[in-house]
Amino acid sequence: MARAMQFHKLHLRTSLATSTYTFTPGVNVLTGSYKTGKSSMLELIKFALWGSGAKIMSAIERNLQTALLELSVAGRRYTFSRVMGQNVISISDADGIVDRWTATQGKLPRSGIKLLEMLDMPLVRLSKKSDTGSEPLTFFDVYRMIYLPKATSTQPWRDIPTRS
Repeated sequence: MARAMQFHKLHLRTSLATSTYTFTPGVNVLTGSYKTGKSSMLELIKFALWGSGAKIMSAIERNLQTALLELSVAGRRYTFSRVMGQNVISISDADGIVDRWTATQGKLPRSGIKLLEMLDMPLVRLSKKSDTGSEPLTFFDVYRMIYLPKATSTQPWRDIPTRS
């Protein structure tokens, strides 16, 4: 059975200031006018957790130094920290234990796979349409199912990609 994940705070550091966004237990709803940063906040959460493929606006990317996300998984508190321009994510827990993961492939454990393990979700391999084997299902695949980016046309249902 999967474990619950709860976001607590998102801290964004620039050379001038730190902005903190606090989440409450339960469902949080982002509302606001057009171009006020709702999608950017979700992309910054994605960047802090694993970040491969995060679509961060260029103005934010130029100024952001570090994104820190405080969250709990199954009641245990963690801080995920990532420096802009780096693929390494530092994870610390309440006991001071620090681990390092990668947002992409490399020698460090992959963040998307480690997140699935933390959430006690099954590690599944998806078959590729080639002779190279299979690709692991990651947290990014789960995130893609729960967060649909804004549509770019007046008929959003036509823009939603389908997997064959």
